[in-house]
Amino acid sequence: MLPIRSRSKRDRTVRMESYRYLSRTPLVLPLSSLFSPSSAPPPAARRPATPPSSPPPVSAGSARPILLTRPSNSSPFVCIPQRGVEARGRDSPHLGATAATARPPAPPAAALEARPRRMLGRFPVALRLHRSILRGSSGRRGLSAMAGGDEEGRLGDFFEYMERLRNYERSGVPRGAGTDSDDGFDLGRMRRLLRRLGDPHTHFPAVHIAGTKGKGSTAAFLSNIMREQGYNVGCYSSPHLLTIRERISVGNDGGPVPVRLLSDLFDQAKEAIDESIESENGALTHFEVFTALSFLLFSRENVDIAIVEAGLGGARDATHVIQSTELAASVITTVGSEHLAALGGSLQSIAIAKSGIIKQGRPVVIGGPFSADIEQIIRDRAFLTQSPVISACDPGIKSITKYIDWDNGKPYQCCDISIKISNDMPLSIELCDVNLKLLGDHQRQNAVTASCTALCLRDLVKDGIFPRHQSKLA
Repeated sequence: MLPIRSRSKRDRTVRMESYRYLSRTPLVLPLSSLFSPSSAPPPAARRPATPPSSPPPVSAGSARPILLTRPSNSSPFVCIPQRGVEARGRDSPHLGATAATARPPAPPAAALEARPRRMLGRFPVALRLHRSILRGSSGRRGLSAMAGGDEEGRLGDFFEYMERLRNYERSGVPRGAGTDSDDGFDLGRMRRLLRRLGDPHTHFPAVHIAGTKGKGSTAAFLSNIMREQGYNVGCYSSPHLLTIRERISVGNDGGPVPVRLLSDLFDQAKEAIDESIESENGALTHFEVFTALSFLLFSRENVDIAIVEAGLGGARDATHVIQSTELAASVITTVGSEHLAALGGSLQSIAIAKSGIIKQGRPVVIGGPFSADIEQIIRDRAFLTQSPVISACDPGIKSITKYIDWDNGKPYQCCDISIKISNDMPLSIELCDVNLKLLGDHQRQNAVTASCTALCLRDLVKDGIFPRHQSKLA
């Protein structure tokens, strides 16, 4: 049994969280060495029982921990289960877990000006240092902002328009719709819609994530890693809890897309969407239209990288229009027996559908653990596409929970993660005292999967991948 400690601890570590967990249970992870291994600090000594009254000042030019959090939503929330969320393969929130930790005061403006711009391990896209991240968060958004409050009323026309579209999330997915067969969804109409919008999905590199469980946490973890490295990150996920705006985040705060931005985007795209609906005889779905809008927003906001979560399966999901020339990496978290009828009726058919997101020559990170036959299906697909495989269950990866402790009355598990992979894409990093406030081995595995993906992206930078996006280099 793991030792349980009651004393409060504080460390200069980083926070990473899945924003859809309204229980506010972030992952605390010292990931600055992911993109700057040479500057990684040594493992911190055991912290004193009594934390300091105030955080130490950040001097100009000193190493600063990466704050992996969603600053716009720093208020605590009560976990509100929503009908249908678990049925669609989402991670189950932990009851009663809240984490509202005050962020340290912003450093003086002079220190910000003197701090050198960090360019280590940057992705080959437009690189801008977001000063708002370094200055901290005002924390002014709360539950009313998540739900939209009175401002959400501006989207009345948009909501009414979307309600008229076919919504399989409510009515149920047809049998075989997620399989790569004659019964599967028609990706042609999604491509034709995007063509009317100017093919926005070809304007940015993307990480495509599929999986029965864990893809939401992994997508949010990875988004926050990249965001706090200074990237302009777009993240698309589903389903939502309070407002559909939660499905899209863009920019440096990571919160739900602002009402004004979504309203303006819809007004500008409505004519093209109307034409597409008419030409497709009304066959366009709610998910297809909203996915297309997210890609259009990412293009117009000039994101450096998009983290895109598949809705159902992978091979025939509307997000599967991402081309190999824009795909940075694929991620498959887990394979479980959900949506059996829609995905072919067996675990093997589900694995085949999800492995459809693997593209020619692009790396794939697999989370797991998987049974031998399921993992072999994924690896067979990777072999056919000549895609290097990075497994978060590789024998060279060790992760343990050392103890469970409490912070402000809330539990967290303190973990050590060691990644040493020497196969298709050699990866190596040591992460000590990883404080994970999402309890459970599966959440630790999600953290490992996100870390492996971030390391994979770092190595792609070194190799000069994505020639189509070289013009975005800073």
